[in-house]
Amino acid sequence: MVRRVNSRSTERAGTLWFGILGPPLIWAVRIAVSYVAVPQICASGAVGALHLVTLSALAAVSGAAYLAWRNWGAVGRGAEVETGGVDARRRFMARLGLLSAAFFFLVILAEGMANVFVDPCLKAGVSVV
Repeated sequence: MVRRVNSRSTERAGTLWFGILGPPLIWAVRIAVSYVAVPQICASGAVGALHLVTLSALAAVSGAAYLAWRNWGAVGRGAEVETGGVDARRRFMARLGLLSAAFFFLVILAEGMANVFVDPCLKAGVSVV
């Protein structure tokens, strides 16, 4: 027997997975871009570009949170106790996506604040005083 999968359910499954895995991926890309860009940014003196990278990552994580929120609403936000099934799984994945987005939003924000308070171009062993 062949089971047919409609495109709407596969579309929702993709957004459910993006809600869960998108924020850590966005965080990893932000870290990689920041580390690669620091030498060029320090050479040019445009430290504000690091803030732009952080703001872009925060916006992308917010988009993932929106998708998770929308998915949660699509399956119902109620706290019904179910023994399983597709809706219970989707509800769990949507909530996990919201949790993932909230956690990585705070992580990216905290790491971005370090660029505000500590000069990213500061050399090791050099006194600022």
